[in-house]
Amino acid sequence: MTMHALPTWDARLAAASAVTDHAEAVAWLRNRLAAALRSHVEVDLAAAWNPDLQSTGVRLAAWLAHAYGYVAAVPTGDLAAGAEMPMVGQWLTDRADRLAEMPLLIASPAASAVAIAAAQALTSDDVAALGVQAEELPYTQAHLTFSAPFTVTADGDDAATETIHALSWWPDGGGFRIADWISTYDTLTTDEAGRADAAARAYGGAALPALMLDAERLHPQVWAAPETGDPHEREGQFSFDVPVYDRRGDLFSRVALVVRHLIAAGILHTSIERVRPPGSTGHVTRTPVVVLRTDDDDRHTSRLAVYGSSVAMRRRRTGLDLHWNDAVLG
Repeated sequence: MTMHALPTWDARLAAASAVTDHAEAVAWLRNRLAAALRSHVEVDLAAAWNPDLQSTGVRLAAWLAHAYGYVAAVPTGDLAAGAEMPMVGQWLTDRADRLAEMPLLIASPAASAVAIAAAQALTSDDVAALGVQAEELPYTQAHLTFSAPFTVTADGDDAATETIHALSWWPDGGGFRIADWISTYDTLTTDEAGRADAAARAYGGAALPALMLDAERLHPQVWAAPETGDPHEREGQFSFDVPVYDRRGDLFSRVALVVRHLIAAGILHTSIERVRPPGSTGHVTRTPVVVLRTDDDDRHTSRLAVYGSSVAMRRRRTGLDLHWNDAVLG
């Protein structure tokens, strides 16, 4: 569903959808078919990363440690020839375990737009300032669903875009890792999706999820804080109609940091929706979902649903403290 089909926003329905998508994603990462499919991607990435390592299993283990900080147990003996799938399965199961324990956040369309605009307003020193405060900001780990997904391009080519539906992040070695999630059906044709869904049910008993883990990156520990402030205003803009240009490949870590900062600063407001887990009956413990909204959220969301609309966020910095002007709708 596109942003323009969503002129109004129901937090409870959005939270329920986010809980279902999260549960399906966790179940899928534990499915053996997920490991089988993903192993082909990771083997190719490992080969491109270090073609000099001849053993596929050894090379894949080195790649998983390098790219994801995950040390896999390499099968030996007769199992060594087919090591790729179980090694990738170990990594995906670890990610499923992490994802299952994360607080669930969902951003209204307006909150999403404000956060992405703010992320684009950050300078490199701003990112460093937020990085040294990262452990003090709320939600050191979280799974954030964007109720209105946004598109990203790495090279400025509007044809080469990805639509981002969610981000997950968690601490790792002083820094943090961040994963992005895309629609399963954006990457598969109808026939491919049907075959994959049937195989998933037959092979591991799980349904093909609505969202698929795309990529994972490490945002390293920031040790040096900026020595001076930057009182000059700098503006970031965002529109759901235009892909975000992510030339440096750090947009997602910027969004994760600035969302946490905007919550701490009271610019994004939080409330809790308690949602029944998917498929549950009777009396059950409901899943809490943290809902992020802006001031005058309904009006902002309605405005942003109009084609050509945008939001701008302006920042300045005193020492490590970032200051934001009110969101400006255009």
